[in-house]
Amino acid sequence: MIEGILVAAFAVFALGLLAATFTSLKKARTIENIPTSRIRSAHQGYVELLGIADTVQEQAVFAPLTGTRCVWYDYRIERYKGGRSSRWVIVEQGGSEQHFRLYDSSGECLVDPRHSDVTTSHSKTWSGYNRHPARTQKTSLLGRLRRQRYRYTERRIHPGQPLYAIGWFHTIHAKNAQQQAEEHKAALLASWKQDQARLLERFDRDGNGVVDQAEWELARHQAARQARAYIEDHYNPADLHMLAKPASNQAFILSTNDPSQLSKHYRKKAAGLLFAFLVSVGLVSWFAVRNL
Repeated sequence: MIEGILVAAFAVFALGLLAATFTSLKKARTIENIPTSRIRSAHQGYVELLGIADTVQEQAVFAPLTGTRCVWYDYRIERYKGGRSSRWVIVEQGGSEQHFRLYDSSGECLVDPRHSDVTTSHSKTWSGYNRHPARTQKTSLLGRLRRQRYRYTERRIHPGQPLYAIGWFHTIHAKNAQQQAEEHKAALLASWKQDQARLLERFDRDGNGVVDQAEWELARHQAARQARAYIEDHYNPADLHMLAKPASNQAFILSTNDPSQLSKHYRKKAAGLLFAFLVSVGLVSWFAVRNL
């Protein structure tokens, strides 16, 4: 009975590995075959772009574990679980969803990074003894032995970095001044929320460490005033270009690596997955033969 369950589990696992192998190969072939477009002349649809990443106006983004300014991040916090089956267990993870700019010599577009497959040269993994590394303190050896071990991983794309992107390109026609002011207001509020210390300094009038509803309403009014003033000087009647996840199962790739290196990365990944698939098939066959 138990061996039958193991055979079924390995079979499902093997099928997953095979699907992942083909997905990695498909990404490699897409990178190798799709031509690079200029933003200004890119057609509506699935395109490859190569440019520079940057923030959108005043919308600063800060990675949560290191506080580093960036245009995109994701992070993971793991806790070490001891015992007979020692392993790292994910206790918290997340990533930024804020749009950022991609520009080349011909123009610029906004990138919606949600659901993208990101590879970046800025990746850091380190460990500590508190759940959040910002609160890590030096402790004695005995204190460390008594505390939980944590591992932190953070990946980032920085402003000014070259960025390679494949995704769905579409153009949104220009909005009027009021609509642009509302969008800028929302972006300002989202940016202010990223820096909680600064938000409290500006709007926590009663000093209780919390921005209550009345204080948040004050922040909204100030953001609205700033947005209106900004749009008066920077109203943009131009159409807005956007790069996002395709509606189909086509790959959505963002990378700070050179396209040729990225293609090799996916091919190596596919080779590793294929090897794991063959090992899994061998184990399934071995279990099946034993049960005959």
